[in-house]
Amino acid sequence: MPWRVAQMSDLMYANYASACNSMNTATAATPPTIANLSPKQCRPLIRAMLEPNPKLRWTTEQIMAHMWMESIEVCHVMDKPKHVHVNVRSIIGSHAS
Repeated sequence: MPWRVAQMSDLMYANYASACNSMNTATAATPPTIANLSPKQCRPLIRAMLEPNPKLRWTTEQIMAHMWMESIEVCHVMDKPKHVHVNVRSIIGSHAS
């Protein structure tokens, strides 16, 4: 986490919350804390997940419906994943016998 506690007494959190409430729409949309996250497509989602105002923070359903989340392949669910993790190969191998 970029801060220890989500309270204004934590300087890192206070800076993040202030950036989220900035009059500069670019800063408010992508505060410096998340501006360098990669891939770039995750930034709006992370911003919505870390929304300081709990009433505006995204729900799990909204998070899961985000296009970036939907683009993540889950290799043990997909028929032909583009990438298969080593531990999934071992699981598949143990079930094949």
